[in-house]
Amino acid sequence: MYTNSTPNYHLPQYEATDKPAFLSDFNNAMDTIDTAIHKNNVDTSSGSSDLQSAIIELNNTKEEVDTAIGQINQLKQQTENLTEEATNVTKNATDALNVATESKSDSSQAITIASQASTTASSALSVANNNYTEIQSLDARVKALEDNPKSSYIISKTSKNVFTQIQAGGSATGVVSFNKTDYEGYTSEFNNANVGVIVNSITINANQNIGGNVSVNFSGSNNSNGTRVTLSINNWSQYATFTASVRTVLYL
Repeated sequence: MYTNSTPNYHLPQYEATDKPAFLSDFNNAMDTIDTAIHKNNVDTSSGSSDLQSAIIELNNTKEEVDTAIGQINQLKQQTENLTEEATNVTKNATDALNVATESKSDSSQAITIASQASTTASSALSVANNNYTEIQSLDARVKALEDNPKSSYIISKTSKNVFTQIQAGGSATGVVSFNKTDYEGYTSEFNNANVGVIVNSITINANQNIGGNVSVNFSGSNNSNGTRVTLSINNWSQYATFTASVRTVLYL
């Protein structure tokens, strides 16, 4: 019998005190060695066959690549021919455009004058819109004073923005709150006061003008906690955002 064995095939390894058993230990070791060597020869033969198959497949792939390169060269030549034709067509079109441009010199001058007039009109419209916004604000203040000529009132010290978004054809509401500290001289007498809304400006972020019967309204309420202003929009024709700068007036 043997005391130790090799780590991979477990072949016998003897100590000085071991007594070899040739019919069992030695013969089994020889069988193990023979089997391993035979398996290695078989694996080597199989690997060689696989390599030969890979070489054949590689040669076939090379033929396919050569064919593809030939086709690419044909397409390249066709492309060059088409490019030359396109260049000739472009030159003819450029020549025609030059003739048309020369014949339309007077028309171009007229277009320039019209564009300048349009710019001037747009500038005037912008000024008019700004004036309209200011007039609306003044009208609101005058109306508030006319509706309550003998009432005591206080006006918020600063303006606040009320914001809302609306979908096409829908309605939307935005709310902003004024606290007691937003008023100079707020007392308990104003806890249930009537609310007036002064609109400083309205900014609309949209891709086109108002469509349909659009309604933009402001309303306010007041209690001991402060003032609440609501912006309501109905029947807007498209998605848009509204931002309004407002102040509030409280009337006893």
